[in-house]
Amino acid sequence: MLECKKAIYHRDDKTRGQAQDWYIIGNNCGGVGYNVLWLYGGTNLSGFTPMEAWTQFSQPSTAVAFVMDGDDNDGFAEFLFNGQAVGVFDLYNLGEQALIVSGLPNSIHTLKIKLIDQKNPSSRGFDAHIYGGLALA
Repeated sequence: MLECKKAIYHRDDKTRGQAQDWYIIGNNCGGVGYNVLWLYGGTNLSGFTPMEAWTQFSQPSTAVAFVMDGDDNDGFAEFLFNGQAVGVFDLYNLGEQALIVSGLPNSIHTLKIKLIDQKNPSSRGFDAHIYGGLALA
């Protein structure tokens, strides 16, 4: 591992639009005290709320990883690196996972996660849980 960008949310982060090393687009997030950034995308009752978070590494690397978790209120999210889509994934009850993108040119990379208005029928919501991102050799 060359660099770690933690997504730890603090109580005052909502006003700063930031969660440790990640920048937040939207205003519905949490995770205080849990070493995680929760992007709240809404519930079955409230409907969908768009949320995004992104980070940029300072160390060049040839691989990157999104480190995440998924439980019973998570929906679908699109994962991007350097503005290019990696894919859309169902995070419902996913558990702790890492999505690794390798074979990249040795340069500075950005990671972004975007909640989308789609979820597993069994999910209670449209959320996502991010622990952080890694720049890998």
